[in-house]
Amino acid sequence: MKSLKRRILETMLAMLITSTGIVMMMKAELGLNPWWTLTTGVSELTGLSLGLVVQCAGFLLIIVALFLGVKPGITTVLDMFLIGLYIDILNKIVPSLPNNLILQLLACIMGVIVFSLGVSLTVSIGLGAGPKDSFTFAVMKKTHTSVGKMKLVVESSTFIIGLLLGGPFGIGTIVATVLTGHMQSYFYKKLNYNPEAII
Repeated sequence: MKSLKRRILETMLAMLITSTGIVMMMKAELGLNPWWTLTTGVSELTGLSLGLVVQCAGFLLIIVALFLGVKPGITTVLDMFLIGLYIDILNKIVPSLPNNLILQLLACIMGVIVFSLGVSLTVSIGLGAGPKDSFTFAVMKKTHTSVGKMKLVVESSTFIIGLLLGGPFGIGTIVATVLTGHMQSYFYKKLNYNPEAII
């Protein structure tokens, strides 16, 4: 059995992978995944910083998931603080892509894959899930729906709300909305992990 310290370090690394996927999608400039479409829309609407919006939204999702029967874990709290920090750092390091649709689309798809891998690794370590995934699993428990289907419902709903609030939209948003849930289901199988174990 791995020590708690090692599992926390692995969780932090997995979150770095998750953030790398998000930044890849940002650099593709074809639209962000639904969650970031929503948080960016809220940020622009309220004038609050994106980081603060992410933290507040994460806190609210933790509360909702708690009422639905999913308790926050170490990962839940780390996610709320670290993901935004990692993204700010990586966004300054990773260069922008040239204005080439093929390269942008490839970066977007790879971003979705890397993001999904990071999230799946984070959850499979067993210290809990991030606020968004804790919420998703909580709803999945209540509705007895598969991860892929529930992720699609949650991501699609998030996207629609974010779009109405003026968040960024593009073909990349659609790609992320359609692929993320299925990619996470694929990685969970490869990791021999049942996401319902976190509930």
